[in-house]
Amino acid sequence: MNKLKLGPKVNFKKAKLPIKKRLVGNYTILEPLNVSKHAQNLYLEYSKDKKNIIWTYLPYGPFRTYVSFRNWLKSFCLNKDPFFYAIYSKRHKKYCGMASYLRIEPDHGSIEVGHINYSPLLQNSVEGTETMYLMMRNAFDVLGNRRYEWKM
Repeated sequence: MNKLKLGPKVNFKKAKLPIKKRLVGNYTILEPLNVSKHAQNLYLEYSKDKKNIIWTYLPYGPFRTYVSFRNWLKSFCLNKDPFFYAIYSKRHKKYCGMASYLRIEPDHGSIEVGHINYSPLLQNSVEGTETMYLMMRNAFDVLGNRRYEWKM
């Protein structure tokens, strides 16, 4: 009978939770969501999508008024899980989208990215790509996760 040869034992330590710290790249800055600072700019940028396509695969939105959007941000987006970032484009000098970590399992070293919503300015852009890079780099290098999930 052949014995299965295993590799070295993995010495995994618990991952850290995301903290309210900016993630800075060459093209973007991701800031932990602050309703007072980000809501108005995000609502204006999301409103530029006249066909509301950006909301197609999300379980909320579109928001017909700024007040309803702001109320949703306050009730849903200020938790530890999901943990939301507002995405600032250095080129456009404004907040153009949001993304979050969710299903955060520090004991297992697992974290998911989701609730990704890019205004028309971020779609198919280097800023959108860099946003995902910054979140992935942070998840592995800073928080110490060993699994990063991104479901469609």
